[in-house]
Amino acid sequence: MNGNPSAAQKRFHDELRRMYFETQSHNGIGELHHIWGSKMKCKLLSEAGIDKPGEWLVIMLPKTVHDNIKSYTFEEEREYFMAQQREYFQFYHKESPVPEEVVKYYKMLNSKQQVIRHW
Repeated sequence: MNGNPSAAQKRFHDELRRMYFETQSHNGIGELHHIWGSKMKCKLLSEAGIDKPGEWLVIMLPKTVHDNIKSYTFEEEREYFMAQQREYFQFYHKESPVPEEVVKYYKMLNSKQQVIRHW
């Protein structure tokens, strides 16, 4: 965990690991993938009070998928993330702790290279 996640982010990561183990372990070992890297910086999210957004934008993937993640498109990674948000709710019976602004920002992007400057 090179990005030094907050306590809430660590809990979220642990919950994702548990959820993966209990629902997807038939796919092999799960690995946490930081979509932009743990140290992602985003001025718009910082202005919204979101600290370390890269630690929220994570997905659990089977090791085989994670090893080949560069062959996946932006849209495929986003679909993994959005599906994981729905699965989190179904598994834990509560909303994901990922801040709404982070999810909203991610939904608005058309590519990893795009930068959104205002809501």
